[in-house]
Amino acid sequence: MLGFYCSRQLLLIKCRMTQLGFLRQNGFFIVKSFTSVAISHSSEGPEEGKHSFTISYLINSCGLSTKSAILASKRLHFERPVKPDSVLHLLKEFGFTNSQISQLVRIQPSLLLCDPKKILLPKIEFFRSIGFSCSDLPRILSSNPSLLGRSLEKRLIPCLDFLKSVVLEDEKVVLSAHRGLFNLI
Repeated sequence: MLGFYCSRQLLLIKCRMTQLGFLRQNGFFIVKSFTSVAISHSSEGPEEGKHSFTISYLINSCGLSTKSAILASKRLHFERPVKPDSVLHLLKEFGFTNSQISQLVRIQPSLLLCDPKKILLPKIEFFRSIGFSCSDLPRILSSNPSLLGRSLEKRLIPCLDFLKSVVLEDEKVVLSAHRGLFNLI
């Protein structure tokens, strides 16, 4: 609301500063008509109609709020739930709770469209192989979902190698990942 008010005031000031006399006197009405059009257009929600299946899926299957689902649907669109269902199934197999899945999808909705066996499973197995416990893995990945979006060969493995060269012990690498140092690289 404040952003709308500020943009309207800036537009009104620009109208008053113009060399066209009729805008100086009637600038408010012109600004009002333009902003009314924008408001009525945005309240219809054309994006919501286009992505209604995606939005309802995000709400019902992933536990997102309506607002979060609408925002996520702007970065994600699907007509059938096959791939998203398989992603959710894989996450639940590895102990992710509904709230962790919701947080993961809210921050990184594109994960629902990736191939769970080719993209997610190797990354989850990688984190398990370096010492993440069954209980820690969902917590760390749901608080840092970008880790699942990064390339295993180009980003995660080199990052692990760097951390190993600095701290020398696998246990300390896992500890540094708990503290969020994995995201710094």
